Amino acid sequence: SSWPSYTSSSQAIGDIVNTRYLYHPQQLALSLAIAVGVIAAIIDRRRLWLVVSYALAGAIYVVVACTDGELRHVLAGFWYTDPNRIIAFVVIFAMPLAAWGLVS
Repeated sequence: SSWPSYTSSSQAIGDIVNTRYLYHPQQLALSLAIAVGVIAAIIDRRRLWLVVSYALAGAIYVVVACTDGELRHVLAGFWYTDPNRIIAFVVIFAMPLAAWGLVS
């Protein structure tokens, strides 16, 4: 199944940074916790994989949300290019960063 793109790349990136996932209101506290977690994980190299996982998931979401070409099928084919499923896996990778940000 193929879902059509629905936004621009800058809006998709902004949605990830601002935690405005699929038309939900921005979560400022969550955005801040994730940002602090990203910085803390970069400083503590043992947790850098959390940042890489989150960034890769976010990149796949951006491709799925704003393109209609073959690249989206290559990157997200298993999830049938459904933006809802992709953003769910972005959120899964964001949660450990948010938790790390809250304890840092």
